[in-house]
Amino acid sequence: MRFHSLEGLRAWMAWWVVLGHAVFLVGLDKISSKPLSIASNLIQQTGVAVGVFIILSGFVIAHLLETKREAYPAYIVRRFFRIYPIFLFCLMIAIAISPLYLDAYTAHEWVSGRPERIARIADENEHFGTHLVLHLSMLHGIPPEEWLQFASSSFLSPAWSLSLEWQFYLLAPAILMMFRRATPPMVLIMAAVFAAMSIGLRASDLNWHYDSFILLAMPLFVIGIASRMSLNEGLTRAQGMMLIAACALSAMAYARAVPGLWLIFPIWGFFYYLVRIEQGLSAAPSNKAFGILRWMGTNKVVSWMGAQSYSTYLIHIPLFSIFVGGAGLMLGEAFTQAQAIIAVLLAIVATIPVSAALYNWVELPFNKRGSAFARRLSGQAPVDA
Repeated sequence: MRFHSLEGLRAWMAWWVVLGHAVFLVGLDKISSKPLSIASNLIQQTGVAVGVFIILSGFVIAHLLETKREAYPAYIVRRFFRIYPIFLFCLMIAIAISPLYLDAYTAHEWVSGRPERIARIADENEHFGTHLVLHLSMLHGIPPEEWLQFASSSFLSPAWSLSLEWQFYLLAPAILMMFRRATPPMVLIMAAVFAAMSIGLRASDLNWHYDSFILLAMPLFVIGIASRMSLNEGLTRAQGMMLIAACALSAMAYARAVPGLWLIFPIWGFFYYLVRIEQGLSAAPSNKAFGILRWMGTNKVVSWMGAQSYSTYLIHIPLFSIFVGGAGLMLGEAFTQAQAIIAVLLAIVATIPVSAALYNWVELPFNKRGSAFARRLSGQAPVDA
């Protein structure tokens, strides 16, 4: 199975996050003009894009485990090499240019969330070693704020979702095995248990700034897993109905626990429908509007940008810091909000070739190395990529 539409989904969600962060950086979230404020408010909902990414991760890893039956060591080596090198590269860049980040995100009154960012940087400096060790382990999303403040968002804030991804990678084979072996009623029961755990954690005295701990985000992972399992051949009607029910229950539980992010589910539903069309499981409507929407998710440019979405997602904040912080330090008190907007636009343009370079020079080479190591662990002879 090939899922071309999901590459397009990666691109749209990654760039949603980039544009949302740009809006916060230059203060466009404070626009009073109604038409512009509506667009700005939508772009600011970056949690929707990340939520879709989480569902997508559940889908993709379930697909990998369904189709590539390999031992756990080989599987986890592949996953490690998939995300750790690009994560480490962008983390080191972010730490190296921290003075530019400080100027870009804390020195100007138009930047949204300045007090929190100032407090975060102070905490980074005070507990630098602890934050660094947690980040190097990619487990920085686990500690709640009460244990270590800003644990998930220090140094490179988007990387909280990489920690969540890694936690899911570690546990995904066991989770999928549970779903694969469960009877139809048990599928729904497991979805309900995961939803209850997520809701229970949110009601506890512990707090996470993001859904960076796996139990908080499990309803979204369940939707991705159940969506992929629904494509399997030979499903009985009861199994199909329970998978649909598990998705619906997880969506309702998450929407209730995290109000305001309901757009996650129609967006995923639309792209899941495109996946079913790709696999010949559903018929495509013939109207032109749907054709345009489908083309927007599957054209070559969008697919190309989707392939490098990890790099785009991780490198855009350092690039914003370089362009805006660099301009701010050069111009000093003469630096204006209008100039900050220009600097951010230049950073957005630069994100495209930089992401492509990182994909080709960091992601792909290490993906190949990870595949070679995994084949050795599996006892297979290495082959050319």
